[in-house]
Amino acid sequence: MVLQDSNLRIKTKTRNLEVSIRIEMNETDSPLSGNADEVEAISPGQFRLVLDGAKSLDIDAIENGLLRTSYPAIRNALATHLASEVKKMPNQKASYS
Repeated sequence: MVLQDSNLRIKTKTRNLEVSIRIEMNETDSPLSGNADEVEAISPGQFRLVLDGAKSLDIDAIENGLLRTSYPAIRNALATHLASEVKKMPNQKASYS
């Protein structure tokens, strides 16, 4: 990475970025999520959705639930990461493509 300020060029070493995700699927006595699309925020970066236990072998229902639950977690992690990076390099522009 090269940061530029007028004619001054400063080279900095960029560290690698590790991305990880943890998925848990547990039986629960919690009631079903009120709305089929309602994903509950449990804590920063952690979300949950309670699916109908009768669909425990329905791969499409489970996959859909996993995707719906992971999307807000991904967006939250991305927003947090970009906010942190912008603070480190205030003159750099982020790409939102």
